[in-house]
Amino acid sequence: MKTNEHSIPLSRRVGPLPSGAALAAILSAFALASPFPASAQGTALSQLVPAGMDRASEPQVPVPAGPEGSRYEPVPLNLNFDPAQVASHESVLITITGMDREALFHFAHRDAESEKELAPILDALSRLPPEEETRSNHTYVEDSFAPVLPNAYIVPFPWTRNPLQSKPAMNDFRKWLELVCDAAVKAGKPVDIAAHSWGGLLSYTLLKKLQDEGSSLRINRYISIEAPFHPREWWVIALTKLGVKQQGLASSISPLSNVNDWTNVYANRDTISNKADSGPARNVRIDEKADALEAELREHFSGQDGKQARKDLDALNDSGKWHQAPFGGIHVELKSLNRRVDMDIMRDYIAPLF
Repeated sequence: MKTNEHSIPLSRRVGPLPSGAALAAILSAFALASPFPASAQGTALSQLVPAGMDRASEPQVPVPAGPEGSRYEPVPLNLNFDPAQVASHESVLITITGMDREALFHFAHRDAESEKELAPILDALSRLPPEEETRSNHTYVEDSFAPVLPNAYIVPFPWTRNPLQSKPAMNDFRKWLELVCDAAVKAGKPVDIAAHSWGGLLSYTLLKKLQDEGSSLRINRYISIEAPFHPREWWVIALTKLGVKQQGLASSISPLSNVNDWTNVYANRDTISNKADSGPARNVRIDEKADALEAELREHFSGQDGKQARKDLDALNDSGKWHQAPFGGIHVELKSLNRRVDMDIMRDYIAPLF
């Protein structure tokens, strides 16, 4: 009987960890979740605040220094939303960002077991050169949706972006989501969720729990964007394993009865995300147009510009670019083909889902 690897528990799919040097080579290509260099910090919210009040002025918890050359800016933890805006728009779109790799350094709440399992990852990250651009961008998801969905009230769910703080993030998300959905029901408006990368794990786990508990909460459209449901990179699998074991994340993916329509967005060239056959109603692959370009580049391998064609193919297939593509697009110069490639993934693939 053939075994489907997607049915194998994550804890059994994690193999031996490579060396720190090998990990550095992998991670230098891309961060796990954010399309911009960013860092995050903050404690889980102990209570929700009414619309119009802001927690940004509250003092932040002191944190240890990160890698040399890095900068650190906290996530503004503000769970406000305006019921009047819910009523005046056609729908509500809740957005959720992915994790921030620097949060693994800067967040103080890591236990001894986590430190031991994270050691190879943290060691490799500490050896990477500083990012060229050190500004934080914790709003990249809603910023990308705003121009293409002008009739939606876009409400971001803020969290620390530290995967080892997934549990408190889901606790906050639950309380806040119930308030948003209650306001939407009263206004007769649908609620959609768009979650990127690790944010997909958070949102799926919460929706699954609400379903299993018999909650009446219902989501109209759920778009998981390049979520690590079935990742291929060992270090993403290892982080997911920690999330399952320590943070209560779901260990497998299945359909959601409290979602009207679930679409999973992925790229074959992104080694963090993958097609998910076991849960969503459909999968949308965003890198299929690159297949013809790859074939054309390979035809040039045996010619005099073969070396450049190989470099161009590496640039076209860069996993980090494809993980970021829904929010920044794909922009590549293919010198061997004398061609520039520009793909607007948000407008061409994701916005039409709404």
